[in-house]
Amino acid sequence: MNDKLDRLELVRSAWDAYHPDYMGFHLQANPDFHKDFAEGAVILNPMVTEIVGDVGGQKLLDICCACDATQVFSWANLGADVTAYDISPVVIEIARENAELIGLSVTFEVTDAQTLDPIA
Repeated sequence: MNDKLDRLELVRSAWDAYHPDYMGFHLQANPDFHKDFAEGAVILNPMVTEIVGDVGGQKLLDICCACDATQVFSWANLGADVTAYDISPVVIEIARENAELIGLSVTFEVTDAQTLDPIA
């Protein structure tokens, strides 16, 4: 393996190991996480949503979504058709489970943010 692939695998394995605990701590700090997003919560900087405007029906790409996918779920609650990427398969698995618990339809894919290989 070359150095770039070795570093990439190191990053991926570190995120895979980190995120299950991160999500557990996140849920301890915010036990209503799923309920809040299921009820339409938006946790974004108001200046960002003001600048972006209405995203209803728009396609939005979130890169490095993390397992809590807070921005992903916020944009989806604002009506965007969101696709979310992360380098970690564990992150994507947890984020998909969260989306299912919340009841949001979001596309999650594993990819490297440096290449975004699935995007034509």
